[in-house]
Amino acid sequence: MKLKTFDLIPVRIMRLGFLFIVIIFPFAESLAQDTLTGFNQAYLRSVLKNSERIITTPFNRKKSELITSGILIMATAATVAVDKEIHSWSEKGRNENAEYFSSRLFSPLGNLYGFMFVGGWYFKGLMEHNNRAKQTALNATTAILINAFLVNTVKLMMNRTRPPQNVGPAADESFNPFEDNNLHDSFYSGHTSTAFAVATVFAKEYREYKWAPYLAYGLASSAGISRIYLQKHWLSDVTAGALIGYYIGSVVNKGKFPNTGLSFNSSTVSLFYRF
Repeated sequence: MKLKTFDLIPVRIMRLGFLFIVIIFPFAESLAQDTLTGFNQAYLRSVLKNSERIITTPFNRKKSELITSGILIMATAATVAVDKEIHSWSEKGRNENAEYFSSRLFSPLGNLYGFMFVGGWYFKGLMEHNNRAKQTALNATTAILINAFLVNTVKLMMNRTRPPQNVGPAADESFNPFEDNNLHDSFYSGHTSTAFAVATVFAKEYREYKWAPYLAYGLASSAGISRIYLQKHWLSDVTAGALIGYYIGSVVNKGKFPNTGLSFNSSTVSLFYRF
């Protein structure tokens, strides 16, 4: 199998580096100046507060949180039972046009296109002096950052084999918790969770537009389906990713970040994210 340049670097080291960048990214300028602006202090509190709520959900005894955890576990378990059948279907129904659109149009909705859309929405708000648009973009960024931390952590813990590594009826879709294997990073789908996290923030913020949820969740679903069709993930990876992304977006939307101004300078940060 031909490896890309970045595949030669230990995946775990890249993931840990990414998590570090995720933590410092919103505060890069302020940290360089040995001070935190009012914006960054408020944004940091918002990220940490929402992160705490999301990460502690499985251990929370509140009825709503227990229901959320139960739905995630049951839905994932139910789809694990049909993972191999769906994988076999994706192997049989392949054609060049579908692969092209899946890889170039739908799958990037869960990373590059999604990031570009959120950045473009903030710029739109900036140009139009639209505080609502800027706040929504910042909330979507918060959801992306929280999901990035969570998905990379779970991937490191669960060590599930991706479909392309074991094709056919004997495909191994098992979990190997804490096993030291860089290639076992299937659970859960980062593309899908990112797409649903962003979609949920926008769908809930602009719910007065009846078409907004249909468009947002339709695009997010196409990103998830493309990951199955391209044999990058099992159905249960995508199911869990969709539910987790929806929950992250919902929590962030409820605990909205109140400010709308960015204090960053022109310095850039390069991110690497393995999905």
